Amino acid sequence: MKKILVEYSNIMAYTISGLVFGFAFFLLFLNLYHYKDVNDLYNKQDSDYQINTEIKEKINKINENINSVNLNITNQNYTNLSVFQTKLNICMDKISNSKLDNILQKETVSISDVYEMQQFYKIDIANECLVKQLYGLTTEDNSIFGSMPVYKSTIPFMEDNINGLKGSTDYIEKIIKNNSSYNFTSRSTKDNIYDQLKDSYYSILYDYVNVVDFMYDTSVLYKNMAGGNI
Repeated sequence: MKKILVEYSNIMAYTISGLVFGFAFFLLFLNLYHYKDVNDLYNKQDSDYQINTEIKEKINKINENINSVNLNITNQNYTNLSVFQTKLNICMDKISNSKLDNILQKETVSISDVYEMQQFYKIDIANECLVKQLYGLTTEDNSIFGSMPVYKSTIPFMEDNINGLKGSTDYIEKIIKNNSSYNFTSRSTKDNIYDQLKDSYYSILYDYVNVVDFMYDTSVLYKNMAGGNI
């Protein structure tokens, strides 16, 4: 009887081990299969490089506007303008980061590139620049426009732009994470993932362009407030 129980236990152990091994192999196969499906590449168009050039030119103009102001000789409120200048410079350090530029210069982009772009936009641009720096300029307790009533009308403009830009890529993060789930994909699903890759790339790119444009308008405002020539 004891011998039968031992043999039965061995059979059960081998059976369970086989099921565990089979399930692990299934997950590995499913992971590799899904990785192949979502690892599409999008070949960028020639026009993309023109956009990159325009971004760099606009960034150079922003820095020129900021650096053209000599706060030591301006007749305006030095403290307020100094705060404004500091916040603009912090934003420019975030926006012109080489991490994003390296992706923009690639000939092809993958879903991991798009995810990295989205995270860069969310953390460095939206949070560190738009929210922590520029939004603080518009708040009632810390507004540099208080001593310059003629520019108070600018506050709603800045708030609207910041609110529209700060969370504009969140849905892309959800799409990417949803596509990372284990599943067997059909041809139509695979095509949809490719379309989402392309669309998500351009969505983040144009949001980035809009932020650069907003930064340019803000730098012109700063230059104008300091009495410079626009």
